[in-house]
Amino acid sequence: MFLAIPLFVGMMFFGTEFIKLWMPWSEAESRLSGNVLILLAIPQLFVMAVRPGGSITTGLGYVKFGALMTLLQAVVNLGLTLLFVMVLGLGLYGVALGTLVPSIAFNAVIAGFILRWIRFPVGKFVWDNVLRWCTMIIAFGIICYGVFQILGNGRWLAFGLKVVALAAVSLPLGWYIIFKGSEQRILRERIMGTFSQVSA
Repeated sequence: MFLAIPLFVGMMFFGTEFIKLWMPWSEAESRLSGNVLILLAIPQLFVMAVRPGGSITTGLGYVKFGALMTLLQAVVNLGLTLLFVMVLGLGLYGVALGTLVPSIAFNAVIAGFILRWIRFPVGKFVWDNVLRWCTMIIAFGIICYGVFQILGNGRWLAFGLKVVALAAVSLPLGWYIIFKGSEQRILRERIMGTFSQVSA
């Protein structure tokens, strides 16, 4: 989440600008694509939050469970996409929503099962991790919103400079928000150990 939050939150705010620079589409087409990108970026935060659980599921021997969840999610994804597009006529928004809804729902279910298997209290997980992630999303989102409002859209150079600047800001921000003091000490020791081995 240290890298995932800046990536996907930044995508939500600056995805439309990137699309405008990359593809010579009309304003309406670029905005539509940017909105769809936002809908596709949101569930990725849930996917990345639960991704380490895949190793836990495999390690505990619940391989069939993981395969079943993947299959069910695909079926629900297809069903909702057909509903949103064919019945409700939502077009590309329907395709994105068909991905968003089951992705969030199934990853939440998977997280619940994993926490039960390892006997880790849900409340403690929310307090120690989810609240920190939400705080980081809000803090970095406010910064992105401020940059977007002040600088607006620009050319490739301006866009690249914004990306570099926001990435630089996200590193210390994520370090102090996402990681607890004990985690910072462990990471600091490992980073210093890596540099010591490289320089030796």
